[in-house]
Amino acid sequence: MKRIIDYLRSEQCVFVSITCVMLVQIANNTYVAYSVSNIPFNVLRFLFACFYAFAIEFAILTYVINDMKEHAIAYTFASFAMDLFYYYAPESPIAPVLISGMLAFSIWSF
Repeated sequence: MKRIIDYLRSEQCVFVSITCVMLVQIANNTYVAYSVSNIPFNVLRFLFACFYAFAIEFAILTYVINDMKEHAIAYTFASFAMDLFYYYAPESPIAPVLISGMLAFSIWSF
């Protein structure tokens, strides 16, 4: 029992937990990015959406690992907004603005 509790308190457990949650989040972000993309070919549009979703979630993971709490918090709220778009309005005119802002902030922050 002590080994389980020690594992649950470890950084490795935090990393695995965050990674699992982010893998689920990638599906939501992919759908929203696919919905708002203007790329005419479905395969390229899908690849763009997947790369976008992976990049955003990987950036959050990087912020968490490197103890960049302000960046991680900002992305958490943006990721929550993406979830709202996913469930309620994937074709919203605000979604592309949020996508562009998240990508630009990622580039700026590194």
